[in-house]
Amino acid sequence: MNIRAILAIQPNSINFGRLRRGAQYPEKYASLVGTEKNNAQILSATPKNKYIEVETGVFETKNAMEKQVKITLLPEMQVGRFSDRIIIKTDHEKIKDLKLYIRGEIIGNITLNPGFISFGTFRRGGKYVRSIRLTAAPGITFKVLDVQSSAPGIHTKVLTIREGSAYKVKASVDEDFSGDSLDGKIIITTDDATQATIEVGVFGKVYDVKKLEMKSHGAAKQK
Repeated sequence: MNIRAILAIQPNSINFGRLRRGAQYPEKYASLVGTEKNNAQILSATPKNKYIEVETGVFETKNAMEKQVKITLLPEMQVGRFSDRIIIKTDHEKIKDLKLYIRGEIIGNITLNPGFISFGTFRRGGKYVRSIRLTAAPGITFKVLDVQSSAPGIHTKVLTIREGSAYKVKASVDEDFSGDSLDGKIIITTDDATQATIEVGVFGKVYDVKKLEMKSHGAAKQK
């Protein structure tokens, strides 16, 4: 059975894919569809990301003139993954809001692998080390000038793999770390104009044996 929507936006999710920073970004469109599309107007479409521009109107397509929203990425879009939920307001009697999801990734001169540091759940007092590799795009050179951590209990160290093109940043948990969780960022400073500052999220949680034993003991007493 073919069921048609009364009013919807199509597609309701747009993936820009991976785009090189500074390149010509493609424009994407989403159309108003449904059995009552001719009885409704798009009033507004508001993104949260200040580097995403949305225009509403009637645009010409291959087949006809359609009520659409046009999504454009601004040149200032920052390096890294991006996502947004655009709320589209209509004057329809019943369906006032439609949602359009946007995602993609802007690639700079420096790529990170992985894009975050996770220590998972770890025991207090142990030795734990994670690392991130920074690699230059072909024909690009850069230097890591400084590395800092905003997460208490984390030490950082820079290792040169290939001068000017590949580096490794190692992050380790202090053995005397007394907190219950890790939450912060590794802040990497480089001499690259487009990625002078690179922030990498750090997270983890301490496996507290005493708390687990207390919970287990309390559960046993209740039985």
